[in-house]
Amino acid sequence: MTPRRAILLLLAVFVVASAAAVGLPLVQGLSATDPPRQASAFAIVCAVEPDPDRDYCERIATDTARRTRLTESERASASALSQTLGHVLVRERRSWCDPTSQACGFRYLPADPDDVRRALMRPDLAGVVVRIAGPDDPAPVGRLLFAAAAGPACLLSYFSAIQGEVLRVEGHLPGGGCL
Repeated sequence: MTPRRAILLLLAVFVVASAAAVGLPLVQGLSATDPPRQASAFAIVCAVEPDPDRDYCERIATDTARRTRLTESERASASALSQTLGHVLVRERRSWCDPTSQACGFRYLPADPDDVRRALMRPDLAGVVVRIAGPDDPAPVGRLLFAAAAGPACLLSYFSAIQGEVLRVEGHLPGGGCL
C-alpha cells in the first residue's frame, strides 16, 4: 500500500466514523431528556492496517458485542477522562515524506510498557492491564495494549504505527473486567 493510499484510507475511515457519530443519535431520535435506551445494534469502524494479523477487526467486533452497553452520559464521562491521558502508548512521533509521491505523514514509536503502567496509575482508573496483545485480545497481535476501568466504562487502547493510538470506550465484560 502506498503512503498516499494509506492516508486516503485513514481519511475515509475518519469521515465514516464521524458521520456515524453524528448521524446515529439523529437517526435514533434521541434528545437530552430521553431516558437511556439499551442499544439493539452497533457499528464497528475498523481501519485495517498493513499488518499480518487481519482478524483483529473481527475480534474487536466480537469483544464489543459481549460488553455491557453504556449510557450516553457514561460514555461522555469516560471519553472526557480518556482525553486527559494523552497518547500514553506513544513514545515518539516522527514525520516522513516520500520523495517520489511527495506524500508526507507521521510514524509513531511505541512507549515502554512500564512507562505506560506508571502513566495509568491514577485514582480515577482501576484494574489497569498493560501487555502485548495476544491472539484472543481485541487488538492486533504483538501490539502494545492497555485496558483500564473508569467507573462503568472501560478504556481500551492499542498502539498503531500509523495512527499512534487507537482508543475505545466500552462497557465491562460479563465477568466485570475490561480485558
